[in-house]
Amino acid sequence: SRMTDELGIQAVRIINYDASNARADQTEPIIEIMTGAIEAKSSQEVQLTIEHEALHRVTAVNGWEESAEIRHAFAVLKGYSEQDLDTVMSEGGIPYDDFNQDYQNKIFFSFINEVNFFGKGGGHSRGNVSEFITSFTHTLLEPNALQRRLQGTVELHDDFGETTTTLTQSDKLQIIKGCELTLEAMNQATQRLTAAGKSMKKEQQ
Repeated sequence: SRMTDELGIQAVRIINYDASNARADQTEPIIEIMTGAIEAKSSQEVQLTIEHEALHRVTAVNGWEESAEIRHAFAVLKGYSEQDLDTVMSEGGIPYDDFNQDYQNKIFFSFINEVNFFGKGGGHSRGNVSEFITSFTHTLLEPNALQRRLQGTVELHDDFGETTTTLTQSDKLQIIKGCELTLEAMNQATQRLTAAGKSMKKEQQ
């Protein structure tokens, strides 16, 4: 896989358990994937799942999941109240918010889910900051895909793949604005964290 090679993932561990789940090991360069996430799935779907889990390592190592800039962008995009904003800034998400259907920019969050952006896989970017920035980073693997995907007729599947929505020009504008806000937050976070890292190295010398 393109991502597992670049990240130095050494192995994919298959666990015999009937659950559609996978995760990146936090102590070893290993991806664990349950048999339920493999059975009746295409090779592309399995690859996308593995890439998604590998990207959780990228977002964690880069400090994006805990960055104030990206947490704030997530909260703004979801339209959280001031109280919920405080929770997201400190905790990275609202407990069980994955089940909440009352939030803003639904089209944007749905668009960056792997099932829609790549046409396969899953994705629940609305759930918390970790899932949000991981799925968004996944879309960046295909730098020309955003423009290509927004041309012509675009349909989004719901979480269960049962219904589709054909995007309007207003929907597409929402997606572009969401991408711009997120990219700016990533850029600001990276600049700040890079500067902090350089400062720390100087102090240690």
